[in-house]
Amino acid sequence: MQHQFDIMIVGGGLVGSFLAVALSSLNIKIALIEKKSVNEIISFKDERAIALSFDNFRYIQNLLGHQNQIEGEKILKIVTQEGVHGPCINFEEENLFFGVNVFNQSLKMQIYKKLLSDGIVKIFSTENGLSSKLIVAADGKNSSFISRVNQKHINIDYKQNAFAATLSLEKSLSGVAYERFLKTGPIALLPLPGNKASLI
Repeated sequence: MQHQFDIMIVGGGLVGSFLAVALSSLNIKIALIEKKSVNEIISFKDERAIALSFDNFRYIQNLLGHQNQIEGEKILKIVTQEGVHGPCINFEEENLFFGVNVFNQSLKMQIYKKLLSDGIVKIFSTENGLSSKLIVAADGKNSSFISRVNQKHINIDYKQNAFAATLSLEKSLSGVAYERFLKTGPIALLPLPGNKASLI
């Protein structure tokens, strides 16, 4: 028996699960396909973080509802520098924050809490037996779903690499983000709750 949906989202990571939350208010039938169980996704220890602009953070928090608070650190001030000894520019405004640096795990947990409490989006471990008018592949850049359905797609190599790490510091950055622009590319240290920070 085929179960019919309006939209099928393949991949229950941050992109796929958040898309499901964002579409869930449209009164359409949504299927989210994720091979891992919800418990596996939520309990997986993910030390990575994502920096959200003020507007994006507000949009996500409104969608999730204020009962589902995302754990993060507000970016209250940005200190930028050109090169190692170049000029500095500080961005700071009273009663304003530029964004929030949030732990992936916290964001993912609140997204799934919202999905499970609403019950609007149906979660499956496979797309077998499902059909939909639209399928969104959100299972990563090497999408196994796209390769299985043999759809034409374009890959672009920008010949760039990025490295990210979560650090434990001796003291908190207290809401200050540091950015340095070098010839080889930018480097940034962004605040996280406690004495942690994202190095990018």
